[in-house]
Amino acid sequence: MVGLTETSTVVSSALPNDVVLGSSGYLLPGFEARLLSPDGKEITEYDTPGELVVRSPSVVLGYLNNPTATEETFRDGWMHTGDEAVIRLSPKTNLEHVWIVDRIKELIKVKVCSCLSFISLQSSPVSIRCYKCHV
Repeated sequence: MVGLTETSTVVSSALPNDVVLGSSGYLLPGFEARLLSPDGKEITEYDTPGELVVRSPSVVLGYLNNPTATEETFRDGWMHTGDEAVIRLSPKTNLEHVWIVDRIKELIKVKVCSCLSFISLQSSPVSIRCYKCHV
């Protein structure tokens, strides 16, 4: 299952009879998706990785007070998820399933200071600050 804050809902899912290990399921009604190569060309072949871009009436228009992130993420009516995906046919139903295979955009920004005792942290795209020394 794929769901993003920016899409306001789940993008893909699977019926109980079509759950495939590793798959995020098929697109839900109302969503369109494409895979784009690094040079922006649409990928139409199965099992060829590219950036997952989606559009739907439920996708937000942009980020509040952050025009740079809005321009990077929302282009030509499509939301660029930052996920690398492939499309494969389900062996159970022959429906097209989305498989997330990697992450293109950065996961986290960390500025390490002497107050922080951790070295690595996996999280959603946020900026972590130490509120003691303001690093």
